[in-house]
Amino acid sequence: MELHQLGSKIKFILVGQGIQSARLSRFRTFENVNDLRSNDELYSEVTRICRLSLQGRKETTLEELIDSCEEICEHVGAVEVLQMLKGKFLIGQETESLPQFYINRKISFKVETIDEFLDGKFFENNLGVIKFDGKVRKIQNEIPKRNIKVVDVQDYLNTTHISNEPTIISTNEECSNQLLQDVSEKSNNKSVVYLRLSEDNDFLIISIEENHIHGLTRPLKILCADPGMGKTTMLKNMKKECDSRFWTIEVDLKTHNEFFKTKHVVDELLNHLIEGNENSFSKHIRDAFRSKKKVYFFFDGLDEVEKSCVDNVLDSVKELSSKGFHIWISSRKNLKTKLEEGFGKVVMDMEEIEEEQQKFYIENRLMKQYNHEHIENIISKIFNNSDIDNNCQILGKVLQLYIITQNFLDDKELHRNVTEHTFLFTKMYDLFFSGRFEHNRSKQSKNPTQMWEDVEDTLEIYEHLAVHSVLDDEVFQKLNLRRAGRFLNKIKTNKDPFGIVTKVNDEEKAVFEHPTYGEYFAARFFSNNFDKALSYLPKIILYIWP
Repeated sequence: MELHQLGSKIKFILVGQGIQSARLSRFRTFENVNDLRSNDELYSEVTRICRLSLQGRKETTLEELIDSCEEICEHVGAVEVLQMLKGKFLIGQETESLPQFYINRKISFKVETIDEFLDGKFFENNLGVIKFDGKVRKIQNEIPKRNIKVVDVQDYLNTTHISNEPTIISTNEECSNQLLQDVSEKSNNKSVVYLRLSEDNDFLIISIEENHIHGLTRPLKILCADPGMGKTTMLKNMKKECDSRFWTIEVDLKTHNEFFKTKHVVDELLNHLIEGNENSFSKHIRDAFRSKKKVYFFFDGLDEVEKSCVDNVLDSVKELSSKGFHIWISSRKNLKTKLEEGFGKVVMDMEEIEEEQQKFYIENRLMKQYNHEHIENIISKIFNNSDIDNNCQILGKVLQLYIITQNFLDDKELHRNVTEHTFLFTKMYDLFFSGRFEHNRSKQSKNPTQMWEDVEDTLEIYEHLAVHSVLDDEVFQKLNLRRAGRFLNKIKTNKDPFGIVTKVNDEEKAVFEHPTYGEYFAARFFSNNFDKALSYLPKIILYIWP
């Protein structure tokens, strides 16, 4: 029966490939969402009801997606609408999951002027709290010039009318958690940001909770912190929590060494960095965001690329930023000055984890294997240990917390045998890797093809891989460490059964799960083979620290 004979009796939708729309010219057809615009009510209802997740982020509506990028309409057809109505419709690839016990971090940065990092819009959505002790300061006098009100904290807490104007709350007391909470409860849903003056009074130190960083509207954000502080994980969280008005691209810089050995124009950069394994529909959406410059790049690990590539990476960041793309870039602190000079931007630092968070993390990681009494005993031993007491940075870093707790999970006798040397940096790493080897031993015994030698022999293999990863081939060959090549091939074929090396890069070097793992094994080799390396020491030092 011809379709037009049914037109007055039945309403139906044709879904599939190869539908000849020309033969349906007598009917109203729905090829994409734009076809619904002739009926405002229908268009509004469909776009509000249809829900989706962009790259695994928080679910949003089709209406919000279209508001962020109008061109998306022409790519959303009947098939996609029906799938959205069913629920759990994913555009792009799922965002990588975070560790089970993720700790939200604080970042801080110094500014000489209030508008050096924070613009007017920031104080429209965030409420600053700052300690003024009565001294006249350049920055204190400058704030009113920026059309920002300064209100005493007691006046603010006692008032019955809260203004929505840009405001900073002043106090002559230390900003306790209780004070910040009291201000927050009164703030009309504004985020509360703690601002403090540096000791020399010339700088304003701004401290912001990670979940408030989205209020910093500047398109280029630079994060520098020591190894083990959690830069990579924080960037993954920022990507996961990124505004759904943006497409996100994660760039693990150490895997792009070969590409960044030469300079590239913007289109070359975009084609290389944005290309992924998305399906056809997701690619159309991605390209629509790209055309509107609504892409957030997360460049992670500038310090991990070859030194000869650093300037090309920075030039690429400048190119993308100048075209309107948004960028995060992270590095260790050894490149902080270079980043500040190269971009003329304030660099953010990660604050160490506070003691309360440290104890919360330890308790949550251990609770599946230890009872409450044992956990309290372990926490007491950790915090009363002289090595930790003399080096507070150990527990302030996420990686060290992870390693300490993993040692107690791998060896349940450890909490009975804690000594004054248990928490030495090298001792913790020794226990950590020995525990990982023991944990995987039973799995390996069931799979003889993955059977590696004893612990000391396996440690030596990783030492060779680590030394190979930090030296050029000419220097490495002089050390005559032939095992590295054999085990690189084994890892490429069967993967690393212990997960310590995650991949072999384009330069045939091992990429460690965390940079400090490679540094530990390299240091272990030079410690155990000092005489062997001594004759080549000048070349080694020249290569590592040119």
